[in-house]
Amino acid sequence: MFVPFPLLRLPFLPFEKVIKGMSPFQILLLSLCSKRSKSKCQLMKPAKLLFLKVYLGAKARITVMFENLKQKFQVDTDCRFIAHDFYWYHRTRWLPDHWNLINCVSKPSSDKEFLKWVDTIREVYSTSLNIFVVERPCNEEVIEWIEKKKPSIDVLFFKCHTPLITMQRILNCVELKKEVNIRCGVSPQISISGPSEINELTHVTNSMNFSDLLKLKCPIIRSECTDFSDTDLNIFLKNWKKNGGTFDELTVNRSPNSLDIDENVVIEGLDAESIEYSRYEKPADQNMKVFQGYSIRNNQEEIAVFGFYGWHNKNVKFKFFVSTSGL
Repeated sequence: MFVPFPLLRLPFLPFEKVIKGMSPFQILLLSLCSKRSKSKCQLMKPAKLLFLKVYLGAKARITVMFENLKQKFQVDTDCRFIAHDFYWYHRTRWLPDHWNLINCVSKPSSDKEFLKWVDTIREVYSTSLNIFVVERPCNEEVIEWIEKKKPSIDVLFFKCHTPLITMQRILNCVELKKEVNIRCGVSPQISISGPSEINELTHVTNSMNFSDLLKLKCPIIRSECTDFSDTDLNIFLKNWKKNGGTFDELTVNRSPNSLDIDENVVIEGLDAESIEYSRYEKPADQNMKVFQGYSIRNNQEEIAVFGFYGWHNKNVKFKFFVSTSGL
């Protein structure tokens, strides 16, 4: 006859020994059993969580990376971390090959169950979201969860076909620490006889307006399929020269079916210096090369470089970086 083990009734020290003998993922599963189990696991100060990613796409997926204190819990004993990639699967079983441990969980009845997992990880391991990816329309449950929790997010990703109202509701609630990305959600049609083409029939976007992007208090903004004019860029650069700004990097491009950027309109009245080649440091202390761009200096003696680049055979991309090491 099976007799359940009264784990949660154990005194503190025996319970602590049991928890220390469990893997981080086993602790997480125990935390999901009840409010009491979650509360007791929080008191044990489990392994340090190094990375948390939430992905809402065709499959809802959570990726966690823990500090490796016990090598027996992972396959590659040379690594200093334990990684889990677990998700709700549907008809097919897709297994990524770049994580040490993989955990598949059957599809929940709703996003509510999925969000319960996210909340438990955040609460038990006292962590923020490192990466939050939205690649499908969010139902009201998800939006309401974001509005209620107001999570702190390091890097936020959208696809450009995400409804604009959804983007705005999320951006109004979350605390962005480092970076926001809006990616193009349309793949170009590959033609054997010629270059890829994207026209108004194949590319539909609900992406952010340039002026709305500038309101975000985020050091790095990268946004594809953005609605902006050449004059918008000129006004932005003039304002930066006069008042400085909060951006370390701003990269935007129009949808591929838009007109090319007119450089003469953008640089008008800026007294910008043309540069053929420049090396400077990005905010992450990585060297970045700029070819055939421009440099400007603001009233605070900061230097910024910007340039125009092609995207899908159209000159519709604008990149702006604040240099930390000069030209």
